[in-house]
Amino acid sequence: YTMLHVLGAERKLKANFLRQQNAEWGAHKSLAQGTYRELNGLVLGVLGIGDIGQEVARVASAFGMRIWGYRNTAQGMDGVECVFGSEQLPEFLVRNASVTTLGLPKMKLAPFGWR
Repeated sequence: YTMLHVLGAERKLKANFLRQQNAEWGAHKSLAQGTYRELNGLVLGVLGIGDIGQEVARVASAFGMRIWGYRNTAQGMDGVECVFGSEQLPEFLVRNASVTTLGLPKMKLAPFGWR
């Protein structure tokens, strides 16, 4: 699901679909000629690299993407270039991954913090 959206965004599928629906052939040759970015070498930031985030990372790696992960502890993980712990959230967010995905568990905000 995540990689479907990454590919769709990178290939501008929505814009191209709308042009096709409007019979706009050749009006935007630059998209048709492949001026989009290849996924190989781009960085996927996975905010919440638990079980689901690790699977997303595994699939993204098959496309040649580099992986940065964020989790509670900054323990290294196979296939993840950089792992940021809870104290490093601001650093993770400002490192400018090419694409960032959220894999955080659903939590309720309590009056004095998360529970």
